[in-house]
Amino acid sequence: MTQSGGRIGVRSRPGEGARFTIELPAADGAAAPRSEPAPTSEGRLDIAVLLVEDQPEVRRFVSEILRGAGCRVFEAGDALEALRLAETTPDLHLLLTDISMPGLDGEELARELTRRLPNLRVLLISGFARRGESLRWPVLAKPFSPGALLAEVRRVVGPLA
Repeated sequence: MTQSGGRIGVRSRPGEGARFTIELPAADGAAAPRSEPAPTSEGRLDIAVLLVEDQPEVRRFVSEILRGAGCRVFEAGDALEALRLAETTPDLHLLLTDISMPGLDGEELARELTRRLPNLRVLLISGFARRGESLRWPVLAKPFSPGALLAEVRRVVGPLA
């Protein structure tokens, strides 16, 4: 909300419930239709993905999409868990990680894992506009559609897909 210049207010009184107000800035002109890549009809993705996301609902959503496309998905809720998983899963093709996480962030995790696994491809995801760019790896902005996620994964892994 605050990223978009908006805010949420709440007023609550015992026995009366709560009242929430949501304020968003006005858009300039009519909203343009959102264009999103159509889900690709390419073959299944036969790759191993280490998915690192600290929000369980986002992790489940992304994992379902990837598994539906044929990926073997190894899930971690934080960077330390991901580092442990990577030790026992040496055939990883892709690290798909949120940038902003408590402790070690996604870029630091990517640096460490690509040092250990030089052929590992990396795709960062971020819900924060200020973190929408990485100097080294591509960033997919949240929220994203299943089609956009799969298109970006295919682009990043290239011939592996």
